[in-house]
Amino acid sequence: MIDYKLFDTFQDAVLVLDQDGKVVYGNVAATFLLEVSAKRLGSGKPLSNYVEFNPPPYESLTTVTESTQLREVAFTASSGKAGWIQVVVHPQPEFYSAASEDESEKMRWIVALRDVSLEKTLHDKYKAELDKKEVVINDLKQARSKLEDYSKNLEAMVALRTAELTKTNALLRTILDSLGQGILVFGTDGLTLPVYSQVCEKLFGNSIAGRPIEEVLALDPKEAGVFASWREAVFAEMLDFSDLTPLAPNRLPLDPPTEIALSYNRMVSEQGATSGVVVVTTDRTAEVQALQLAARERALVRKVVQVARHKEAFRLFVQDASDLLSQLKTGTFATREELERRLHTLKGGAATFALEPLAQTCHELEDSLKDYSDLGSHEASALKLLTGDEFKFKL
Repeated sequence: MIDYKLFDTFQDAVLVLDQDGKVVYGNVAATFLLEVSAKRLGSGKPLSNYVEFNPPPYESLTTVTESTQLREVAFTASSGKAGWIQVVVHPQPEFYSAASEDESEKMRWIVALRDVSLEKTLHDKYKAELDKKEVVINDLKQARSKLEDYSKNLEAMVALRTAELTKTNALLRTILDSLGQGILVFGTDGLTLPVYSQVCEKLFGNSIAGRPIEEVLALDPKEAGVFASWREAVFAEMLDFSDLTPLAPNRLPLDPPTEIALSYNRMVSEQGATSGVVVVTTDRTAEVQALQLAARERALVRKVVQVARHKEAFRLFVQDASDLLSQLKTGTFATREELERRLHTLKGGAATFALEPLAQTCHELEDSLKDYSDLGSHEASALKLLTGDEFKFKL
């Protein structure tokens, strides 16, 4: 019986199909994507019972002899859920097949599914999150053990194991790169391991392995010191990892509008101790920009609704604002109190019609007038303040 628990940590959907297209394994993410229970998904029924693709990402599983290119297709789940996903199909690696003597378990395919429905709507791609990556380290440990056990045939075993590790690493890198997120690992010494996705090279450069994690993340001296203390607490297991995670930086220190989110996952050794931390970077720039755009659109709708409901009041407000602007230019206010009253009225109208910039400017002008107790004796300075470049009325 082949153990596919490695994929339980993946946050993208992963399915394992036999040559008849039946589902023999699905991770938790797959149950959420297809909106079926884990029990039903693992009942050995064809994938077509749970989802339909348009167009199909492959003609026949038996024709897939190497990893397919990433394809974006429409899907409709049996629950009625519809959207877009990216699909990659990988033949089951030989090291999985070699782990079973059952011939029916040797002909299997790994199907990775990523829901990109939101990216399709916002014209961009969200990146799915990925959890811990210990397989390379475990493979290296097993390789060392086998090399010691079979010392009589050391060179042959080294060559064989090296080939297996190379193939395993290539498969993992293919899967990591197809997910499109930055993923790297650092150990107890705070140095990054030579296991990272292609996105990391774009974010941090090519020379990532062996560098301090604080340096890779480009933290300033103060933040680096805080992060180093956080690392010590994590590996000393002073608190539960889930309690320590919110204390770590949640974004890269990049200039707007770029927004790269950081998340952390704990790697556990065979003895149950924390052996490393997986850092996942996700580009949230499009999401943040979309939220900001939606907020601006909602504000505009509120303005339009207010004007439509109170047309006459808005006409009077615009007329009053125009009169105030003319008086500001000529300085024809009889008293300081009259100017304050007119500003206060204009501020209230601006707030009523959701004209926040104008309301804020009026508020700043009111605060500035407090410094002029006698408008007549400071008229020139006051008018210069009120009509200068530092305050702009926008209707």
